Amino acid sequence: NAFLVSDIVGVWYRHKKARYRSIVRYMQLRKILEPHRTYYISGHSLGGGLANLVSTEISIPAVTLSAPGVQQTAQLLGLDPLKLQYLAMNVIPRTDPVPHGAGSQGCIVVPIDCTANPGDDCHRVFNTV
Repeated sequence: NAFLVSDIVGVWYRHKKARYRSIVRYMQLRKILEPHRTYYISGHSLGGGLANLVSTEISIPAVTLSAPGVQQTAQLLGLDPLKLQYLAMNVIPRTDPVPHGAGSQGCIVVPIDCTANPGDDCHRVFNTV
């Protein structure tokens, strides 16, 4: 069973890595084809974490909601985590457990009150915006 789980995790990881690379390539192409435009990237939760990494990799601003911290991940990927300080902004409800329990943000954090009960309900995007 351990080998089966390992294989499944490996397939899942390769798929996610390929998806990330496709987003980076797409945004790089958009910047080349339309250099006069200003681009932003956004996302919620894990999508916000990925948006922050893409932002750091190709130097476009990111506005994210309840994203986990990706400062250490940026370093592990060979990216400059200091770019997070001026390229990425994460809006985080004060009682949202996800961004508070996962890694250093490294970006600008905008704390807001949660409109729901503290805990998991505060992580729902509809209770953030």
